[in-house]
Amino acid sequence: MLRLLPILAASVSASAPTGSAPPGPASMTLEVVSVSENGPWKLIATNTGEEPLRFAADARLLSLEVTPPPPATTTKRSRAPKKVTCTLPSALRPDSVAPDRAVYLQPGARWEEVFDPALYCFGKDGEVLVSGATVVAKLGFPSSSRVKKPSAPFVAEPVRLEASVTALKEIASEPFVLAAGDPPPSSAPSEPTDPASGKDPKAPRLSVTTPAHLDASNAGNVVLTATVRNVGMRSMLVHLRRDQLFFDVEGPTGLFRCGPEEAVRTVPRDFFSTMAPNATRSFSVRLVEVCPRDTFARPGLYRVRAGIAVQDGGADPRWGAYEGLSVAKEPTLVRVRDGEGPFYLTAPYVVEAESTEAESASQTDAPAD
Repeated sequence: MLRLLPILAASVSASAPTGSAPPGPASMTLEVVSVSENGPWKLIATNTGEEPLRFAADARLLSLEVTPPPPATTTKRSRAPKKVTCTLPSALRPDSVAPDRAVYLQPGARWEEVFDPALYCFGKDGEVLVSGATVVAKLGFPSSSRVKKPSAPFVAEPVRLEASVTALKEIASEPFVLAAGDPPPSSAPSEPTDPASGKDPKAPRLSVTTPAHLDASNAGNVVLTATVRNVGMRSMLVHLRRDQLFFDVEGPTGLFRCGPEEAVRTVPRDFFSTMAPNATRSFSVRLVEVCPRDTFARPGLYRVRAGIAVQDGGADPRWGAYEGLSVAKEPTLVRVRDGEGPFYLTAPYVVEAESTEAESASQTDAPAD
């Protein structure tokens, strides 16, 4: 028995050398392309290592650290621009890896997803998304630097039991600078549609404005206040009603026109009133009451443009009552945090490493969810 002890000791020291280095973290890159200030942008996460990884292909785990550009002129008292971190609210952001977003990335494979930065930098935070701003994108689950051994959930973790790498809590992109982009397309007419506006520039006419942003917990709380103003230089005789408003909605569920069906009413003279120049009237509308049922069914970002159609054709022409159409120049960005439908309708878009460059080029953009 004494003779075997040296042999056993030598065997143990050979199988587990005391000087072996611990495995390093998994190798992944995060890239953001099409980074004009107006979006949309695209996320690309690539497995650049040798180990297959289980990856959380979920843009809801994204955060954007935005540093505004320095001011054009500086003084001794000028302060460096403050960094703004944009993330989704807790109702939208998962606290673990969603099973339907977990994918397996082989070495060289990548995941792509198109997203709108306005969903993350919402409200006042959206003001930092300007030309010259510096952005760092991060994807995953932030962890405290005080924690020596991170625990699940992980944005990426090795698949094999005896892997040569460790899991990642979060991956980050290299800093990039936003370029000036084309202004977002506008469906609003560039000129007033009032018949008299072309003949008399001082003629009374209406404009419509709505708030720049609206953050709603669900579809039932999407209540938009439209302000109608006489922007002409003369008073008008007009009969304004809530049901003259209409709304064009663009969002995750598609394009919708919300509002009553077109109809011409005979309105008594007593219902008309005088609206002086620059006078306003406001109407609050719960959009689920005037929109198709599924308009706001899914959580996400919606663009809502309001308009008003004043068509009291039944009025006596001798009254000189106002008739015309006006559409808001700017839409309201509406963020819905929760809905009956899912955030995603399609599976994650993964490009395997075997795909040729020609195939990749033909797939110019990952399908937007």
